[in-house]
This record gives sequence, C-alpha cells and structure tokens, in this order.
Amino acid sequence: MIRLYDEGVYLVEGDTIVPKSSDRAKEITVPEEEASKNTIAYGILSEHNTSDNMDKLKIKFDKLTSHDI
Repeated sequence: MIRLYDEGVYLVEGDTIVPKSSDRAKEITVPEEEASKNTIAYGILSEHNTSDNMDKLKIKFDKLTSHDI
C-alpha cells in the first residue's frame, strides 16, 4: 500500500512514519534541517556534489545505469 502525505514526515526507529503535524512529531527533538541531512537523497547528492555548498549543487555522477536494462 502506498500512502501520500501533503506534508513532511519523520521516520522513527526505521519503521514508524510520523507526520509533521502530529502530536508525536512535537516530541522529536532533532532540528528539521539536521533531520533532512539523514536522508538517502541528501547522502547521494552530497557524495556527488563537487562544490562546497549544498545550496548550490554541482553534481557529477561517475555512472548512470538503469535497473531495467
């Protein structure tokens, strides 16, 4: 099942999705900016960023492949 959210969510302990507007999200003490740095997307972008600024990315990938070839 796929569920779409109109807002951001937190993934707590690797298996619980907590919407930002929920009461439980208010208990999360990690700042939103720091939490976003712990995502898969941020990790990929930062590894391939050739600039020193994550706000102005210069992306270089060594290989692009497709899983359905």
